[in-house]
Amino acid sequence: GRESQFAFERGIAEQDLQSTTQSYEIAEVRYLNGTMSIADRNKVLAQKANKEIALIQAQTALQLAWQDLQNHLKLDPSVQVNDLQEVETGQAETLFINLTNEQLDSFTTASTRLASSQNLSLKTSAKAVDLSQKAYSIAKGNFLPTVGLSLSRSFKENGFDRYEFEGSNTLALTASLPLLPVWKNYSGSRKAYHELQKSRYEDQAATDGILLSVKAAALNLVSAARQIEAASISSEVTENTYLQMKERYNNNLLSASEMLDIEIMRKAARTGLVNAQYAFLKARSALLQALGTDNEAVISSLLNQ
Repeated sequence: GRESQFAFERGIAEQDLQSTTQSYEIAEVRYLNGTMSIADRNKVLAQKANKEIALIQAQTALQLAWQDLQNHLKLDPSVQVNDLQEVETGQAETLFINLTNEQLDSFTTASTRLASSQNLSLKTSAKAVDLSQKAYSIAKGNFLPTVGLSLSRSFKENGFDRYEFEGSNTLALTASLPLLPVWKNYSGSRKAYHELQKSRYEDQAATDGILLSVKAAALNLVSAARQIEAASISSEVTENTYLQMKERYNNNLLSASEMLDIEIMRKAARTGLVNAQYAFLKARSALLQALGTDNEAVISSLLNQ
C-alpha cells in the first residue's frame, strides 16, 4: 500500500513539473516579448526548479520504500518498481457516504458483535482464562483425599504336593489425606486462584480494548469514505479552476504569481484526494483485521444488518 501511494505521488510530481515547465516556456516567451518582468519570469523558473527537486525526492522515497518491501518479502530482484500499480478503492466508499446516525450505530454494533465471535486475540484471551480455571481446579484437588482400589492374587503350596498351589484374591480399598503438606497445597491453591483472577481481569481489559478498537475502526472507515467525497469535489473544482486560469495565463491575462498559486492549489487538492483514498484503504484493513477476517464482502454485509 505505501509503495503504491509513493508511486502515485511520484506521478503527481511528474505532472506538476510538466505543468510548471509549460508555464515557464510561456513565461519565457512573454519575457522576450516584453510583457512579463524578469522578476516574474524568475519566479516561474524557481518554481520549476523546486518541482524538479520534489520529483527527485518522490522518486527516492519510492525507491527506498520498494527496496524495503523487497527485503521484507524476499522478492526477486528482477521485479521492478515500475510493476507497481495504483491501488483503487473502487466504489466501496459510496456505501458509507449517506449513512444516517441510526445506520451508523447499527453498523458499529454489528461490527463489534462479529468481532466478539471471530477476533483471534479475544479467542486467545478466553483460552487463557480456561487454562487458568483448570489450573485452579487441579490446585484445589490437592486438598481432596486420595482413594485407591487394588486387586491382587497370590499362590501358596497346599502342603502335600509341591506342584499344587492354592490361589487367593485380595481386594483392598485405601484412602489417604494430605495432612503434612497442607501449607504448600494452600499456597499453591491461592496462587492459582490469583492467577485465575488476573486472567479474568486481563480478558475483560482485552475485550473492552478490542471492541473499542473495532468501533473506532468502523467509525474511521465511514469518516475516510466521507473524506474521499469531499476531497474528490475539491480536486474536481480545483482542476476546473486550474484549466480556466491556465487559459487566461496563456492569453497574458494572468500574472505568473497567480498562476503559480493555482498550480500549488491543484497539487494540494490532488495530494489530498490520494491521502483520503489511502486512509480509506488503511481503515478498511484495520477493520477487517479487528473482525478477524480478510473477506471484504463482510463489511458490506454488516451494513444490511
